[in-house]
Amino acid sequence: MVAVLFRGGDNCISSYGDLIRRRSGTLLRKACDLLAVVLLTVVPLWAAAPAVARPLPHVFLIQNSGWMEPFLTDHRSEKFDLAIRAFIARTSPADAPIVVASFNKSGDIPGRQSPNIVYRGPNTPSAVAGAIARVDLPRRKDGRLANSDYSEALLATIKDVLQTGTGVIFMITNNKSAPNGREQPEDGPVAVRTEAFNELLKTSDAISRIVAWPLRFPAHGKLFDERGLVIYGIAYGGSASEPLRSESEAAPLQKLLSDPPVQLKPLGINPLVLRLAAGRRGDLSWYADRNGNLAVEGLSSDGDTVDMVGALSSNLYPYVIKTARIEGSWTPAANSTAHTKVSIAPETINDLAPMSSVANVRIKIALSGAQRQTWLQDKRNLPGTLSIRLVDLELGLSPAFSRKMAGLFGSGAAPRPDVPDILPPQVPRIFVNYKAVNQATTTVPLTLGVSYFPWPLIGLIGALVAAAGLVGGGVWFAMHARPFNISIDGEPRTIALRPFQHKEVQGLNGTYIVSRGPFGPPAVKPKAA
Repeated sequence: MVAVLFRGGDNCISSYGDLIRRRSGTLLRKACDLLAVVLLTVVPLWAAAPAVARPLPHVFLIQNSGWMEPFLTDHRSEKFDLAIRAFIARTSPADAPIVVASFNKSGDIPGRQSPNIVYRGPNTPSAVAGAIARVDLPRRKDGRLANSDYSEALLATIKDVLQTGTGVIFMITNNKSAPNGREQPEDGPVAVRTEAFNELLKTSDAISRIVAWPLRFPAHGKLFDERGLVIYGIAYGGSASEPLRSESEAAPLQKLLSDPPVQLKPLGINPLVLRLAAGRRGDLSWYADRNGNLAVEGLSSDGDTVDMVGALSSNLYPYVIKTARIEGSWTPAANSTAHTKVSIAPETINDLAPMSSVANVRIKIALSGAQRQTWLQDKRNLPGTLSIRLVDLELGLSPAFSRKMAGLFGSGAAPRPDVPDILPPQVPRIFVNYKAVNQATTTVPLTLGVSYFPWPLIGLIGALVAAAGLVGGGVWFAMHARPFNISIDGEPRTIALRPFQHKEVQGLNGTYIVSRGPFGPPAVKPKAA
């Protein structure tokens, strides 16, 4: 089993329509019109729709054109049907609504649409088994087996089966242009239809993720033999991307299939996995939680540097990172301000095989300043994102995958200029789109914990102490008895008085009242008789 990520283009409608008009005139105009409806009306409706907490529908499209004759005749109940039942059981959640349908080319079989739904309901093993068994190998009026149209089947599934809603679509197909490369004139431009399918997958922004499993599956039919199948996993709508990723990488499917899923789209997002070794330096510490989120605690706001060590692992199966430069940056979340500089060593990656790692990767983050939110704040957590960018990126294919594709699609046909020599010429071009990828970014949540020296708090405490001293001193000074020199009947006296205190003093000519106010010297008055 194999998987690969690719970044889509910006203008699916124009590129798809131009392709059809260049290659096949009016033959596929209705598919272009349908695509325009889907991407101009369906996608905005999907984007505006509120999130609904319910399982995503899963659609399983089984190709039943003539090109699938070996799989649908060679002891199919013991081989093909059994394999597809096992695949469905391991990919679709038990509570998800599923649809099983066959597809060929609409109009080839009178009275039958393509896709043709054979089951809609819960993922019940017995019901799924019966549905797969009902997928037949129909014949046209002229007695020949049906053709196929991948783009038409996918677009009709989005419009009619999913009702333009979000969902996960799996296509089981031999993904070849014709048995042994043979085409009949009445079949139409088969290569153009195949190319239109590639263009749709690559450029539609509504298709958020694509994985694929090229599978060795020898089958011996009455008309010809085949070597294997391709199963595409297609996420329609942004919220379908993560379910497809988790299902395709889950343990049940890994046990069923020998290889990881081939990542076809998007290849520019999260090509690496960072595994950080926890560390400490004095009051500074750094670690990763169980979800892979990073945290640094104890950075000084006056300027500090953390030097972390970890490993970078490639999850770009089946691609080899032949060469790339590594750049890093940290971006604070909204309403946060901090000035940082990120450096990563080594600065380049060369010949990194899929699922292998670069050890002893050093990530240095220098913090030059982070303002307080409040005057007395002593600590602050700054959430943000660490970005690890691969620039000047060149991808290749692992030799083992190239050998597998050669065994699956054969060799000997005339070389194609758009297909590398390491792949057989018959390989679908969606598997070659990796050559257009020249940069990719991995993002990891990283929170910086900043500590502030408590100068404001120290200043406030000092100010409070000084103020208390002044107040206490003032109170003591105001309430303390002070000696005053006064004259009573011409005779000098010394008397101690507190503020607002009165004393009687006997003089030569009678009794006097000596009174002190809050300020100034005391007043001397004769006592009233």
